[in-house]
Amino acid sequence: MKKNIIFLAITIAFILSLYGCGRSNGSDIKTVRVSQFTDLIFEDTSFLPNNEFTWNMGKDDFLSMVYGADTMDPDSESFEEYRYFYSEETNITTFTPPMVYAVNDIPGEAEAAFAFNEGGLFKAGYVWTYKADEAEKAEKAVTILAQDFNTNENIVEGQPEIPDFSDEDSNPFPYRYQWPLVGGSQGYIELSVLKMQENIIVQLTVGI
Repeated sequence: MKKNIIFLAITIAFILSLYGCGRSNGSDIKTVRVSQFTDLIFEDTSFLPNNEFTWNMGKDDFLSMVYGADTMDPDSESFEEYRYFYSEETNITTFTPPMVYAVNDIPGEAEAAFAFNEGGLFKAGYVWTYKADEAEKAEKAVTILAQDFNTNENIVEGQPEIPDFSDEDSNPFPYRYQWPLVGGSQGYIELSVLKMQENIIVQLTVGI
């Protein structure tokens, strides 16, 4: 139950950022390009929330390093409220930097959010958003991500059955699949697909 609450809190923060960033005229958006998604979350065999950050790092350290930190600081004149989310119920703070990630062959770009509890950074999420009539793009994104994970030596190979997201009669939403790390290493990778209003959201969550 607690895990589901945490997942919901982070999802809400992502959705707020998605709609908020579309209205933003303030912050410049930085684009990071990588050849495959696992380049972001692994350095050799080390599992990371992002190749710029580390697990359990504190919020102050994160804000001293992240691009656009002032847009996530409530005391800054450049603060953009949809980039900062705090849940009193779970005591979790989520930051959504003004950055997007372009992964080779995956349609569109992903936004990222980073979640902190009393122990520091413990979860990161990446979100691709497609219109409801772009189900084939969502399916392509899921297929590419699954292939990437299943060919990475740090991840236990899985056999996800990817549904036809355009077939509403089969009710493919929500879709969730999780990969553990090899050798029982701490951490996991979860891929989920949600339909919210007129959008299909592909969310990739990594956590410890």
